[in-house]
Amino acid sequence: MLACDIAHGQQATRPCPEEVTKPLLQVALDKRLQETDPVRVRSAIQELGEKRCVEAIDDLVRVLTFRYPWVNPDERVQLQPVFAGTGGCAGIWPLLRTPPQAFSDLGYSCLCQAWNFTVNTVAGGPNANYKYTTSPTNTGTLYQWERSPDLDNTGSVFYSKQTGTYNAPTNPSGCISGANLAAQMQRHEAGTVQSHWNNYKAAQDNSANNLGTQMEAQVGLPSTSESQFRSDVFKENYII
Repeated sequence: MLACDIAHGQQATRPCPEEVTKPLLQVALDKRLQETDPVRVRSAIQELGEKRCVEAIDDLVRVLTFRYPWVNPDERVQLQPVFAGTGGCAGIWPLLRTPPQAFSDLGYSCLCQAWNFTVNTVAGGPNANYKYTTSPTNTGTLYQWERSPDLDNTGSVFYSKQTGTYNAPTNPSGCISGANLAAQMQRHEAGTVQSHWNNYKAAQDNSANNLGTQMEAQVGLPSTSESQFRSDVFKENYII
């Protein structure tokens, strides 16, 4: 649809000077900017489209499939005695008991993917009035986590009871150490191996699950209103 729309009409065949297309394409094709500043990338793409630079079509087709990046948990770590979360993660956190009780949580993590898009309608031709998505944004996504305050307080009674006497062959009934339990809880919630964050990252790296590429596949019928199409796209890509 992009190629048909840009090539439609006599005005679309107007070439753009290299001094116009080159800096815009440098921004649009910059892999780092696609992850760190998608708004700037989107603006460059939009400007190329508005100028109807047909020589940029092949490059634009490649860049329009860029995926949403994952967020690093190191930027979202929260180690506070009382933490209510921020942004989309606000208000959903369980109370981590002090001291921990049997079957109570020692740690918790939250993923909130914030995303949006622009709805466009094909102006003419055989696909007239079909709707499609452009300019996907992924700003404000959060991955936040916490662990029991007792694991951060080496003077707490709970921490002192973690004696570190466990040994698989000689003392299988012993206890893990406080330092090891704290480290393993952090690893479980936000580590790079066998963690909730790592599972999220692996899923986000799979293009079949990525919201950016999933969103691009959505098409609205001419009979579908813009508001209904927007609602349908959000429902299709809703993730719990």
